[in-house]
Amino acid sequence: MAHPAFPSLDLKKVLAAAQLPALPQSAIRLLELSQNPDNGPAEFAVPIEVDPGLTGQVLKFVNSSYFGFAREIDNVKQAISLVGIRTIKNFALWSAVFSLMPNPKCGPFDLKALWQDSVRRGLFARALGKAMGMKEAEDLFAGALLQDMAVPLLAKELSADYLKLLEERNHTKTRLSQLERDRFGWTHGEAAAQLCRTWNLPDAFVDLIEFHSDLDALQANNGTPSQKAVAVSALLPASSDGD
Repeated sequence: MAHPAFPSLDLKKVLAAAQLPALPQSAIRLLELSQNPDNGPAEFAVPIEVDPGLTGQVLKFVNSSYFGFAREIDNVKQAISLVGIRTIKNFALWSAVFSLMPNPKCGPFDLKALWQDSVRRGLFARALGKAMGMKEAEDLFAGALLQDMAVPLLAKELSADYLKLLEERNHTKTRLSQLERDRFGWTHGEAAAQLCRTWNLPDAFVDLIEFHSDLDALQANNGTPSQKAVAVSALLPASSDGD
């Protein structure tokens, strides 16, 4: 079912009304360290280790079945050495950003499922990039992780209107992004890209996220291979509220 667009619903005003806090210091420090190629595992481990919650998320990720290490990895420096600086840095950045998102416990929204879907899509995009020989495979990982990060925020700020879209998505199997564009004139991908700009996350992430839900348009308008790879990851069946 199509909805009339509401051009008066300004995306920037919606995001401003959310009054999200600044990025955690751990995320800011990771971005700063990224500016110097001489920084190694020891340097990147420091801002993660000072945040117990972030440390736990990183170690849980590294000890997941995806990597299949024979023994448990119990410290961040070792995790970075084994998995790679960019993978751990991007996962930690995403975890820090995700910690700022609200958890609207209502309707069909499921924050845990969204978290799991994001990791699955990130790993898929990373593997796809590596299979295609892309140097920026780790950026694909970050882009796919972050592509749906605005969904919980929109569910909270737009409340009943947005939850209706989630319910309609579940009933009709229409992509959430299409319902959003019909209803509001923009998508959660565009909202996520705007959040990245607000937090001064790398431009590469913005480029990968903004139109991740429109593979056809990327193919028709000379989208980059990286953008298309992230868009393909968005097509994975979801158990959450993003697409």
